[in-house]
Amino acid sequence: MVRVIRLRGQIELPWRLIRLEHGASTRFPSGSAVRGYLLRVPLLANGHIDGETHARNPEKSTVRRFWPREANRLGYVTRNAARWQLISAQLKDIDELIAWFEDCAFIVGAQVSLSEPHRGTMPFLVADIRVD
Repeated sequence: MVRVIRLRGQIELPWRLIRLEHGASTRFPSGSAVRGYLLRVPLLANGHIDGETHARNPEKSTVRRFWPREANRLGYVTRNAARWQLISAQLKDIDELIAWFEDCAFIVGAQVSLSEPHRGTMPFLVADIRVD
């Protein structure tokens, strides 16, 4: 059973693990399940990241980027005034931007766009969402 909390009139669901897989593109016409991200974030019932819950527990919002022939990149999810950011925390005392995205709804089967500094904007399929 999923525990649901009502806070400020909104439904706050438990923290979720979201698996994003590289979506269909010119380079990968069928997408690529071995290229993607695993996000741990709080979601609202509408699929958007719950910014207030995130702000109360920012250290709980994490990311793992997985890509063939590249080391996994671990980090955290942050929010600035304009967008959500995925920040690598693997180098001591240096934070590095992995990717960023605009506010969007994470719904299984939907496509979202993430932008990486050296690869540009890419499509990702929301492959799975699980309670953490």
